[in-house]
Amino acid sequence: MLWIHNDNSSIITISMNTSHFSSVLPITQQKIHVTVEANSNCKLYFIHQDHNYTNEILIELIGEHASVELYGLFLGEKKYSFNLSTNVIHSAKNTHSKTEIYGILKDQSSSFYKGVIRVNPKTNGSSGELIYKALLLSDKVIAKPLPSLEILNNNVQVSHSVSVTHLNLEEIFYLNTRGLNIAQSEQLITQSFLAKIKQRITECETDNDLKT
Repeated sequence: MLWIHNDNSSIITISMNTSHFSSVLPITQQKIHVTVEANSNCKLYFIHQDHNYTNEILIELIGEHASVELYGLFLGEKKYSFNLSTNVIHSAKNTHSKTEIYGILKDQSSSFYKGVIRVNPKTNGSSGELIYKALLLSDKVIAKPLPSLEILNNNVQVSHSVSVTHLNLEEIFYLNTRGLNIAQSEQLITQSFLAKIKQRITECETDNDLKT
């Protein structure tokens, strides 16, 4: 079962107690609080573009065998700024989380991301993974990721990975030799970069459609 409670105009609280749930996150809210109970499997996703936003996502795994997958995609252009924080807290045994945030920035856009995985005591058998990847299409963009792991139990597996890259000029040159112009080459590279996260989100959307 799913409970949604609006504390006020800027905070939404979501509680999940279901074997499997997939949904788009209402990121128009400034703060989102998700709790996942025992034996619940939760997939959440969001896509953001076209304007500034600031968002805080807190996810708590409070029951044994609770799991969550969070997939996010942001597309920045002009002078838009994206400020996002995700905080996943493991508070029970055998809980599992995966967070993947991908973004493309061009023009003078910016991204500031803080990602935290916290594993409390008495959480044996838990695992968590945090991935952030940004592709920069301009020398004037800013991408500042800040991943953090807070591990209070030695019998867990937790990791993070961060990648911030510019367009590869050698790739563009190679594609030019194959008959593509610069714009076409850039489009092909960005499509390749986004392929994995788009697949993840498509799977979530399919799961969501099957539930409705």
